[in-house]
Amino acid sequence: MRSPVPSSEPVTAGQDPDAPRRLRWLDRLLPPFSAPDSGKPRDMLFVASETPPRSMVLALAAQHLVLALMLVVYLVVTGTACGLSGSALRSFVSLGVLIMGIGTVINAMRTRISAGMLMVRVPSTVAMAAFITSVQQNGLAATTGATLVAGAVVFLLGGYVVRLRRLFPPEVTGVLLILLGISLVPEALRRTTALVPGISSLDMGSMLVALVTLGVVVSISVWAGQRIRMLALFFGASAGLLTAAVTGYLDGSAWTSLRHQPWLAWPGSVADWVSPAFTWAAITPMVLIGLVSVTDTIGQGITLDRMNRARWSRPDLALLGRLVNGHGLSWLLCGLAGTLGTATSSAHVGLSHVTGVTARVVGLVTGGLLMVMAFMPMIAAAIILLPAAVVGAIMLYTASFMMVQGSELVMTRLLNNRRRTTVGLGLAAGMALVVSPEFRSALELDLGPIM
Repeated sequence: MRSPVPSSEPVTAGQDPDAPRRLRWLDRLLPPFSAPDSGKPRDMLFVASETPPRSMVLALAAQHLVLALMLVVYLVVTGTACGLSGSALRSFVSLGVLIMGIGTVINAMRTRISAGMLMVRVPSTVAMAAFITSVQQNGLAATTGATLVAGAVVFLLGGYVVRLRRLFPPEVTGVLLILLGISLVPEALRRTTALVPGISSLDMGSMLVALVTLGVVVSISVWAGQRIRMLALFFGASAGLLTAAVTGYLDGSAWTSLRHQPWLAWPGSVADWVSPAFTWAAITPMVLIGLVSVTDTIGQGITLDRMNRARWSRPDLALLGRLVNGHGLSWLLCGLAGTLGTATSSAHVGLSHVTGVTARVVGLVTGGLLMVMAFMPMIAAAIILLPAAVVGAIMLYTASFMMVQGSELVMTRLLNNRRRTTVGLGLAAGMALVVSPEFRSALELDLGPIM
């Protein structure tokens, strides 16, 4: 059997003729950890294999922690859009934070399924739209089961997914990102305008809160420096929260209830856990989304690989294979926990580039801190209490970012007749489901989420 990913260093156990057959099979499927020595880039303070001073590790881990907690709002967006509330929503968010921490620690470890790099895992915006749509059409149990299956598929494919990238060229993944962004817009508008069935007037107060939130996020993202730009969501949400308090759109009694939250508690309860169910209608699109999300993970892995090696000439396929294994394992854990799938964060890769530190020990500490936060219900409760208009504005910004990112992907290659046809028909098929509810309702139930 051919090794799915050639290791950068000789694999001793795999070449030993006296090694047990079971170990040789494991070495072929999951090669042992290896880290090529290509020198340290001059612009980096500490690379993955090095250990910074303890004070620096704690300071950098705190920065990565704050950035990750800001992105937890995507768990709230997903949970509320899926109809969760109360303790069920808190469990959904807390378990999501727990898996974020576990996935970050896995990425920083040196094992057969770990990249051994500082790569923080956050809620996947690519999976968010598909997760919401799947829950609305198939239910939460079927969606979590589909997430579990998608994680298992990605994990088992492992290094082969690197070679399967050719099945997801930019024109395909770009169209998918555009359509996923479009699918978030209706829910975002309902939250920002406070529209409800039977009422045609707009809530101007809610729109003011949303406009302030969106305006601050956009302003910081466009005009602020690189360090401040990473905190755009935090400043935007804070500005929206302040506006809601001034205009009377903030539920003061709900925030008062935070004082009654315990300091420590289990992230989820047995009563809120949903047993996974398995239906092809949910599994098929979620596996596709899982494979597409891998392409972004591989791209970030290549970026960090270049940041850690002075004499970089080509991607370390063994590293990328382990990174994909860790990605699949994180999705599998999300499916078991009944929460949204996670992804490696490009914002944290940017933070590592700015600070000049990619030491994996920072990832270990960051992941540990995230797991501790998952056992503090006050954190999840505070994020959940963000006004709907603030959440809607963040959703709208995310949708626009996904559509632009998808358009950029489409245009990374010169369009020929085949690619024009792929992009045009793909967008037409996806938009048909949005602009024509009659067409969507006429499709068979099992084909709805696939289309």
